[in-house]
Amino acid sequence: MDNDAAVILKVALDTPLRRVFDYRPPEGAADTAGLRPGTRVRVPFGRRQLIGILVGVAEKSDLPAAKLRSAAAVIDDEPLLEPKLLELLGWAADYYHHPIGEVFAAALPAALRKGQAARARVEWWSVSKEGRTALTAERLRAPRQRALLAWLEGRGRATAEDIAAEFKPAQLKALAARSLVEATVEIPSYAPIEIRPSEVTLNDAQARCVAAAIATLGSFAAHLLLGVTGSGKTEVYLRIIAEAVASGGQALVLVPEIALTPQLVDRFRSRFGAGIVALHSGLTEAERRDAWRGAHEGQARIVIGTRSAVFTSLPCLALIVVDEEHDASYKQHEGFHYSARDVAVI
Repeated sequence: MDNDAAVILKVALDTPLRRVFDYRPPEGAADTAGLRPGTRVRVPFGRRQLIGILVGVAEKSDLPAAKLRSAAAVIDDEPLLEPKLLELLGWAADYYHHPIGEVFAAALPAALRKGQAARARVEWWSVSKEGRTALTAERLRAPRQRALLAWLEGRGRATAEDIAAEFKPAQLKALAARSLVEATVEIPSYAPIEIRPSEVTLNDAQARCVAAAIATLGSFAAHLLLGVTGSGKTEVYLRIIAEAVASGGQALVLVPEIALTPQLVDRFRSRFGAGIVALHSGLTEAERRDAWRGAHEGQARIVIGTRSAVFTSLPCLALIVVDEEHDASYKQHEGFHYSARDVAVI
């Protein structure tokens, strides 16, 4: 029988089941109008709690009302995956006949699948006006709390990690409960990209390739750049990328192997300075999370990565380069099978 609840959440979970799952909104949720596809949702699943992606909202469910469970929490204030990326992932699940929840999971770094924040935030702690008064009047009797307050006053501000290296978290918590310290949150920013002139003079064939590709920026086109090793293909796509990012876009550069990434990143940084991140399996969990955040926030203007980077959230994507596009390593043969070259074209 149909369920008559006003809002049903359709959630994709990282399971081998080829379906989405229905949940009620979290109990006590005041605003269900803001629930948009692409946000992460924590839900009960059997005896566990899983984090999934909201793929849609419906008015009814095919499940009986008594069997519908409520989501535990909506993690994101705004969608983690933009509509075009959701559409791409849905296409990939359908085309490659793979469970949609596992496809969504493949698009996110492990840290985000565990519920860590999608945006980088630094929390700074400082002494409040009340805290300075307490220090001056020597009202604080607990010696370690007083020491923390004096230490923080001397530094001006510090992160919770800095404080934890010197004091116990309970001491900071006690000061915060008494409003003797206050926190401010900052979102770190990347240094702006700098497009430096090339010292290479293009030959006629290279110049024609650059002009042809630049003429199609802003619309869909697929170009095949054919040339032997050492013929200057990298310089050609560096020129095209420069044009794409100069107009405010982001560029994704896929390479077949991790071993190629460091040398390519070095060459890009010598040409563009900052605003470049790498995404590949050789990174730590935190490094991969931070690189993804930079791309997602649009601050990383150039992303260089191996095949899985094709699913990165790039809100200002203007260009994809698939270096050595014929290489067999662009095909994933374990778990979620896909061709990164073909996904790039889609």
